[in-house]
Amino acid sequence: MSHAVVASLPSEMFGVADAHRRGCLRCQADEARRRSLARELAEAVGHSVAAPSWFVDAVMADIGHTQRRRRTAAIVSGAVAGTAAIVAAAIAFVAHRRASAA
Repeated sequence: MSHAVVASLPSEMFGVADAHRRGCLRCQADEARRRSLARELAEAVGHSVAAPSWFVDAVMADIGHTQRRRRTAAIVSGAVAGTAAIVAAAIAFVAHRRASAA
């Protein structure tokens, strides 16, 4: 039974969960792995590792690609807005001409 599952149980079920864990080899192994991982993470605090150069290159390339996509999207949305304004003006002009002719 995982630590998260036990923590979510109502308080009256803790005794049942503890009894299960004491007798279940799978739960004992899971708990040992969790404690080991927690210990390793606690020891790793403050330590840093340099990123491999290929990772930095990949991130920078992706940033450049994202910026190009944003510029393209801005150009396309500007073109669509401009076209919509021209169409709206043309409709208003035609409507005004028809109203004047009537």
